[in-house]
Amino acid sequence: MAQVYAIGKVTADLKLRQSSRKEAYVCFDIAENIGGRDSRRKQTLQIWAFGSDAEQLICDGVREGISIWITGNLELEEFTHESGRTRDKRLKVYLKTWGFASDAPKQIFHEVIGKVNTCAPVIDGEREPLPE
Repeated sequence: MAQVYAIGKVTADLKLRQSSRKEAYVCFDIAENIGGRDSRRKQTLQIWAFGSDAEQLICDGVREGISIWITGNLELEEFTHESGRTRDKRLKVYLKTWGFASDAPKQIFHEVIGKVNTCAPVIDGEREPLPE
């Protein structure tokens, strides 16, 4: 299985969906520039995340225009366009890990930090004493 590491910008806002097996998932594209100065072109990767990974992407505020890095399993998939006439291929990545790329706006990090407490459950109660 091919592994991939890529950095790109999210091309549209994410929408959390539910599969027929009642599992949360999200599917979105990231665009990256490849090639040299004279042959620079855009390549799009379709990213699929499931379960807690999908929920964490939404919770952390990933949306259109945000730069992220991803790692995952790469698959070249054949598909038919919506018109039903044209067949094509796309690069599909099953997400393993991800993070915000360094060129993401600083305010995004502040917004995400503010959301952390609302996304994760708060654990309260008495704690065991630490060993001495």
